[in-house]
Amino acid sequence: MDALSRIARDLTIEHFGNSLRVGGYFLYDPRGKAKSGKGRPIKVIDGQFMSGGRLSNFWYWRRVDKDGSLNKKTFSGYGGDKNYFKPISRSKAIQLAKSL
Repeated sequence: MDALSRIARDLTIEHFGNSLRVGGYFLYDPRGKAKSGKGRPIKVIDGQFMSGGRLSNFWYWRRVDKDGSLNKKTFSGYGGDKNYFKPISRSKAIQLAKSL
C-alpha cells in the first residue's frame, strides 16, 4: 500500500471508527445496528479507500449463506462506519448465517 493510500485508510478509520478490508468478514446492518449485534454476515470481496487519487471508501460484498458459501448477488456501497459494519471471524459469520 502506498503512502497516499495509507493516509486515506487512516483518515477513513479515524472518521468512521472501523476499517473494511477485502477478504474480511463483517456483520452488516443497513439500519446502522451492527454495533449492537444485529444484521447479516457478509464478506467484503473488493473495494478501496482511494480511487483516482481521491478518497473513495467504496466496497463490494456478498452475504454468507447458511452453508458457509457466498451468495452470488453482489452488493456495494460506501462503508466503514462501525454502526453499519462490525468485524467478525469467518466461523462467527457461518454460525450467524446458519441461524437466519
